[in-house]
Order: sequence, then C-alpha cells, then structure tokens
Amino acid sequence: MGAKFYKCDDDVRIVHIGKILVRTKDSSYRPSIEVWCYPPQQKNDFRATAFSNVPALYRGKIINQRALSEIYPKRGRYTFRSNDFFRHSTLSEFPDSESADSLRKKESEQHAFVLDRDSAAKLVIPQLELARILFYASSYLSRASLMSSRLLTDFKVEVNTKEDYANIDVLKTSKFPPSAFNDSATRAILSWLLIDGNATRSFESIFRYFNVEKERDVSAGYKRWLFHFDPPQMSGWSFSYEGRLDASGRYFMVEKITDIEINAQMPSKIYFHNPSFTHPVEGKEPTLGGKGSEPYERPEDYVIDDDR
Repeated sequence: MGAKFYKCDDDVRIVHIGKILVRTKDSSYRPSIEVWCYPPQQKNDFRATAFSNVPALYRGKIINQRALSEIYPKRGRYTFRSNDFFRHSTLSEFPDSESADSLRKKESEQHAFVLDRDSAAKLVIPQLELARILFYASSYLSRASLMSSRLLTDFKVEVNTKEDYANIDVLKTSKFPPSAFNDSATRAILSWLLIDGNATRSFESIFRYFNVEKERDVSAGYKRWLFHFDPPQMSGWSFSYEGRLDASGRYFMVEKITDIEINAQMPSKIYFHNPSFTHPVEGKEPTLGGKGSEPYERPEDYVIDDDR
C-alpha cells in the first residue's frame, strides 16, 4: 500500500528528489529533503518531507496510491566483478530530453555513480538511491547517517572470532526503538553496519560530507546539501533494478533498486542485548530472530504528516 503522505493528493508520482535542507535556526535538528511530484503539490505546501522518510522515497514512486501503478519501462540485474569501478558523476550524464527544463536542471546536479560496461548500457545510479537500499531500512538509520556518532553512542559491539559470534549491546542511552528489533531486515543491516568495516566506512562518509558541505550553500533560512557518499566495496554483490534507457540505448537510468544481495563476512550468530528484552527461559541464550509483542511500523507503512 505504501506510506500515506498527509499533504499529498492521491496518485501523485515522485519525479525528483532534491537537496537536503536544515533550518539555520532549528534547535530540534530535523533535516528535510526536497520532493518534486507530478501533478505538482505546491498548492498543498508539499515541497519537502523529513529526511527520516527517505526509506519510502524513490523516483517513480506513487504517493497515496489508489488507481495508478509504478511503471518502469526496463529492468535488470547485475553482479559486480572484482574489477568493476563506480565512477563519480551526476545525473546530467543521462541524456534525458523528455523532462521540462526546470526539472532537467534540478535533476542534472544530483550526484550519481556510473558503471561503465563494455557490452551493455552504462548504469547511471543516483547516489541517494544506492544509499537507500544499502542503509536506510528504518527512519532511525536515516537520521543516524546525518549525526556523527549516533551508532557509536547507541551500541557496544564485541566480536568473538574464535567462537564465530558477536554480541551487540543496545545501550541505555540508545534512541533506537526496541520494537524495531522485531524486523529482520533492520537487524541484518544494523549488524552489518556495526561489524563490517567496509559498511561502516561507507555509512560514516555520509555525515562527513554533509557536516562540511552544508555550510557552503546557505540561503532563505536553510543550509542545503546535495547527497553523496563513498560506496562500499561491492565485489560479488548482486542487485536488481528498474528504470529506463535513453534514446540511444547507451545509458540506463536506475530509478529504483528493488533488492540487493550483499557479500560480507559476518559471524554466524549475532545476539542483541538490551534490558528491555525478555527471554522465555531464565539463563538461556537470547532467541535468534524472535518476535516481540510490539508491532514495528516499517517506514513505508505509516501516515506522514510533516507538520506534526
């Protein structure tokens, strides 16, 4: 069904995801991100939404879907080889003559990764879309990526290589909602981020660029930043994607990544510990993959009202 955006009409398609915005005078620190839609939603004062909603945002998404369907002309799957190299570029590299001038200008400045392939179309991947599928399994992780030490202050990690397991203590100061651990995807991505140095370096690069570069574009009461980051090493990984070819057939614009298979060396058992967790039998080890009593709302399942 998808997230319900309170300010939007029904059957609105996302056509552009723009800059991250931070108010220059905002003690609550709530970054937002520009969203352009068709039909335009300015009349509803919907120009941006909280950055924590990024897990539910991608080009071609239908907001408040009732009658329309997401339509992507082409799809594909790719497995990364050891000699593949992500070239840093912008979306201007994709020749798109169909967009209006105002949209084309906004889209062209967005950071992208380009994968040059000898016998197939070049893949042009918006950097935010790759980060969305890699890291943003929850609103918490979206916010944490723009805060320098959130992961370090919320968790304590101990890896026992000899016994092939890891303990992750959720500290009392953590803002991570306990019910979120019911979700297997969230547990998997969080474990990967905390244990795998390849993932940690990539995730932390988001804040490193954001913290410095947002000060370079300040106007109308906002600091503005174009999202970009350093990708992890992805040899042996596979991902599926949807999008469109340009008229020449030489470029493929990836608008949505539908899934990704990560090739990482991780302990065979990972235990999360928190005083609020309970175990059925006293003295036994934590339940693996167990579900708690509280339901966890994934980012795409709730009603979004940015004024509340």
